[in-house]
Amino acid sequence: MFIKSINYDKFLVKVKIEIGSFFDMKEDEVYVVFKELDTFNTLELKDAFEKGETEILKKLKNVLPETIIDHNFYEQENVKMSNNDVVELLFSKNKLTTKVVGEYISALFQLPEKE
Repeated sequence: MFIKSINYDKFLVKVKIEIGSFFDMKEDEVYVVFKELDTFNTLELKDAFEKGETEILKKLKNVLPETIIDHNFYEQENVKMSNNDVVELLFSKNKLTTKVVGEYISALFQLPEKE
């Protein structure tokens, strides 16, 4: 039996991307955790691949805020940054964007089969 309140979180594939080195910290000290895209957004992302890198990045910049399920970016000591602000930060540096997008897309299109 599938019980949403118990099993839904386990059902979704999650990708933790560690990026501390971009902030002069240990790699695992700064991270973002994304969940997989829903079916329609995945199909739209696949369509964007035919149009080129700019379209891929536009699509991801639009949808990534809703896929973030955890991060450790803070505005102030006890106030987390919004998911939109985190994505803006991730897209503010080319090498950081390349790492995050590369790892996310790689995980997204090579989802492990569930038993």
